[in-house]
Amino acid sequence: MMIYKFFQHRIKLLTQIISILSKKRLKQTIFLFLLLFISVFLEILSIGSIIPFVDSLLNLGRYSELAYLKDILNLLKIENENDIRFFFTVVFIFFVFLSAIFKIFLIWYASYISNLTGHEINTLVFQSTIYQNYLQHVNSNSSNFLGNITKSADVISALGHILNFIISITQLFFIILFLTFFNYSPIIYSGFLIIVFYILMVRLFKKKVEIKSQNQAMTINKRFKSMQETLYNIREIIIGNYYNYFINKFKNYDLKLTKINISIHLFSFLPGIFLTTFAIISMAIIIYSISLSTQSLQNMIPILTAFVYAAQKLVALGQMCYVSYTKTKLAAYNIYDVLNIISIDKDREKFEFNSSNHDTKKIEFKNNISIKKGSFRYSEDLSYVFNDLDINIKKNSFILLLGPTGSGKSTLVDIIMGLIPLDKGALEIDNMVINKNDLINYQKLITHVSQQAGFIDGTIIENIAFSVSSENVDLKKIEECSKVACIYDFIVNCEKKYNTIVGENGSLLSGGQRQRLLIARALYSNKEIIILDEATNALDPDTEKQLFKNLIANRNNKTFIIISHRESNFVDHKYDKIYKIEDKLIKIIK
Repeated sequence: MMIYKFFQHRIKLLTQIISILSKKRLKQTIFLFLLLFISVFLEILSIGSIIPFVDSLLNLGRYSELAYLKDILNLLKIENENDIRFFFTVVFIFFVFLSAIFKIFLIWYASYISNLTGHEINTLVFQSTIYQNYLQHVNSNSSNFLGNITKSADVISALGHILNFIISITQLFFIILFLTFFNYSPIIYSGFLIIVFYILMVRLFKKKVEIKSQNQAMTINKRFKSMQETLYNIREIIIGNYYNYFINKFKNYDLKLTKINISIHLFSFLPGIFLTTFAIISMAIIIYSISLSTQSLQNMIPILTAFVYAAQKLVALGQMCYVSYTKTKLAAYNIYDVLNIISIDKDREKFEFNSSNHDTKKIEFKNNISIKKGSFRYSEDLSYVFNDLDINIKKNSFILLLGPTGSGKSTLVDIIMGLIPLDKGALEIDNMVINKNDLINYQKLITHVSQQAGFIDGTIIENIAFSVSSENVDLKKIEECSKVACIYDFIVNCEKKYNTIVGENGSLLSGGQRQRLLIARALYSNKEIIILDEATNALDPDTEKQLFKNLIANRNNKTFIIISHRESNFVDHKYDKIYKIEDKLIKIIK
């Protein structure tokens, strides 16, 4: 029963990993198992050929009486005893060499499959993470995302270990089966003792390994979280001299992970050391027993040589099985975390829908976008942010959305952009309800600039063009958008102009420069709807006033939605409509 569960868990894990593989990888895995049986056959030939090789050196006479061997020797024109011994030596060396070469190829091919599969799994983890809906991103910690990418490396390792386990256990089984034909009980018993020994070791360390696996998965996430918190708070750390607190926090998590890895290493190699010692002692006892019996030690030397050769292989294969089991078991929680992430989008509906080959209807913005009788709350435990929300935004209008901090302005924008679904009511464009299948094409109409918008650690051009390949960048358009966004003068005064590096997340720019660069990016995207969510709060009044004048003058049939908590914003600018959020409702004040 224990052995059945042992294999059942390995096969179940392998099946789950295989279920997410591409058809090409699946075919390669099947081919690997075909190669495995060829390798097993060559291993048995190398063990079997050692007996006639050693026997020919000690007692060549017995082979001269074998008719089939006489025919082979006559065919090869081998007559004298030295040539016959040389023949057996060459045959043995040939099979040993061929077996070793094929085993190297088998290990390489298994590594090739597992690592390419790992690449596909890494990509799936990344895709599955970024394709989660917006609320899932809001409610999850970014350290989990980074940790999951690290954990996906464990899936690569686990797949390699599972394949090695299957290869080793298959070879182990067939070598022991082959040895049973010698009808020499010490050899048979020793083979089975190796299997029993490793099963007992698995049983002994099972609980400890499971706990280590769980702790490893949690510690990886905590270590990433510690690193992120340090980077996010680096200014306060420097000013407040909080270095020791954050260093010690990281050291504690890293030390815990190090101790787990030490335990993993120890658990992996202990059985091999014990078993090698046991095999040497057993061999000494067997030779001593034969010397006391009526059997000739000389006659037993070929079989004993085969036993030693086979025992060396059995110990190595047994150790490989145990290491593979331990490594897979220790990574189990990491593996299931990764598989669970991928299973979120196991049907790949989002991936397929995003494909350029997917036939979807084009959405055009001709008249208006509206929310009718909309209600929303972030969870059932919380009160509604909006109740019976109604808003109508006409095409080519310049809209201001006002409200104090925490009133729900950004939430309303997320609803308009289709990032979060309404609990009640509907989001419509030209009186057509936007459903799940329409979101991708609807969102193609929108660009959004927020306070937390990110930057590429690259040049100004890369950050304005954003996701456009360098050969397709329109430099004239880049310049025009820079002027409208009031960032042009700053750029041309930089030594490297548009090739100036902005730093990680725009760290080399001031707050106002970052905001204007992001507005230039929004204009360059040439989307029909541009949403500026508190996107000018770092600008001085004169620059902000000039920026809005530029946007109005260069509207070009675009719809602008401006979000602000400062009511002074609507005094100096010509808005088509001004909304204000109060008491979970939205009111028109102009």
